[in-house]
Amino acid sequence: MDKSKKENIIRAIRTPRGLILLAICLTLLFSTAEGKVSPDTTADFDSLLRLSKDMTVDQIRHKGRSVFLEQKDPLNALLWYRTALSRPADRFTESDWENLARIYSNIGHIYFYEYGNAQQAFTSLMKSAAICETHGKENPGFALTDIYFTFADIYTSYNDLPKASYYLKKGFDVSLHKDLKKIGYSFANLAWFTILNDSVTSIRKEREQFRKSEASDTSVLVRYCRNILGAMDLIEKNDYKGASRLAETALSDRTFATPDNPDITVLRYHAAALLITAHLHLKTNNTARASQKISEAERIIKANSLFDLYDLLYKKKADYYRQTGNPQAVRECEFRAMKVRDSLYNSQKYGLLRNIEEEWKVSGIEEQLKKKEDERQILLIKHSRQKTVVLTLGISAAAILLLLLWIFRKNRELKDTNASLFRKNVELAEALAERGTTRPETTPSPEETSGEEKSLQPVFEQVLRIFSENNVIYNPDFNIEELSHMTGIHSRRISQAINTCTGKSFSSLLGEYRIAEACRQLTAPGMRPTIAAVAENVGYRSRTHFSSVFKSVTGMTTTEFIRQAARSLDAKAKPFTS
Repeated sequence: MDKSKKENIIRAIRTPRGLILLAICLTLLFSTAEGKVSPDTTADFDSLLRLSKDMTVDQIRHKGRSVFLEQKDPLNALLWYRTALSRPADRFTESDWENLARIYSNIGHIYFYEYGNAQQAFTSLMKSAAICETHGKENPGFALTDIYFTFADIYTSYNDLPKASYYLKKGFDVSLHKDLKKIGYSFANLAWFTILNDSVTSIRKEREQFRKSEASDTSVLVRYCRNILGAMDLIEKNDYKGASRLAETALSDRTFATPDNPDITVLRYHAAALLITAHLHLKTNNTARASQKISEAERIIKANSLFDLYDLLYKKKADYYRQTGNPQAVRECEFRAMKVRDSLYNSQKYGLLRNIEEEWKVSGIEEQLKKKEDERQILLIKHSRQKTVVLTLGISAAAILLLLLWIFRKNRELKDTNASLFRKNVELAEALAERGTTRPETTPSPEETSGEEKSLQPVFEQVLRIFSENNVIYNPDFNIEELSHMTGIHSRRISQAINTCTGKSFSSLLGEYRIAEACRQLTAPGMRPTIAAVAENVGYRSRTHFSSVFKSVTGMTTTEFIRQAARSLDAKAKPFTS
């Protein structure tokens, strides 16, 4: 640029118009620079949808896994996974379905191990298992053993050991028949579970299958399992000293488990192996070695927040203190084990989990019935030209028609009966209103009233205890008669106790407890259930009735409540998505 042009520009800038133009240019420049979004910026779900638009399902899965493992950001990983779940499945390839199953499995892993939300984890794991059953029966790529081991960890946390054992065996069977590379991983899970629960005899079949399998001994984990397999054989013979020596041999392979190894899965297996060794040393009264192994396991579990092993750790510490004669420490450890388990998974949440499981079973039965019905329809089409089938169909149609006519007639009679009953109720109500109600002329003295309240207080406390601790109140058929049956107290006295102590009716008090649980479900982290599902979970068959009770208790509609909760959740999530 020559000297004359520079002078012209400087002269222009010095004028008011030139200054205004310069300010506009600088503003546009900075706004453009700030508007550029880095590919790794994930401010919200909409931005992730734009970033993932041209990505495959496999690429999204790897991105979410990277965000979770490398960036240690489970919330952002869940948002990435949601972009894949939002895609229409009608154009999915077999590879896409496999990746989707893995994504659901990863979501379940995050919900359970990061947030302690067993219900959301269970739902995601069920979807992953359903995809494997539907699309991967003959495909080894769908051998997602992690699904069943997370199922097992969930049930172990609820202390439902038979269910946990069932899923561990299922995971082992999947790896045995579809993915032999993971057999060491699956057998190790099954082994430490059965040893620590003194149930090695329950997996004799699986032990024999592992012994006969063609798993390569070049795998460090397989070599570890072979030593543990020998230890289980000795445990059945009550040779705990020999078993503890083999467990020590399994631990001596530092390639398998190094506390400095950043792989959380390896550290988890190492901690479990240490607890196995401590368990066997306690069986031989070698408390010194047991204490050493428990201490090593405790350092790994606490340093890496392996919360699913805390329960086993405190139980093992309680066994140690019991053997060394320290009853106070035994009580403290048992209390901690109970507190860890109950703080994460109380009986009410376990009831919700079992409801989800039952719905899953019913869904599977319905699919089987639908499949059977489809097969039957095909057979009917093939034989439609045969006269016998035509005759049968004709007779069936006539019978169905007669049945429908009979049903129609009965419904008509039922409607007439209901209408008549309604009219009689109205007439009775009007008659009672005209006649009026009689009240006692005398009122009880303050001393009598106080005594009555004292006598009703234990009844009211018993009612509150059932309402707080028993999931039966979320049964749609639960009523005051059912409560009377449970407590052995007459329903009239229960109603009188509630009214005297709270000034409310039984239905009002029940509604408050049910709406409190509904609010908790509507604000649970992760994928929120529908309002209809929440209404059914807390005992309302009608969504309209549920909405009416919800409004009367909370002072707002369900939609207003969800919006308010969402705004609060967004405010908390900003540090993760900025």
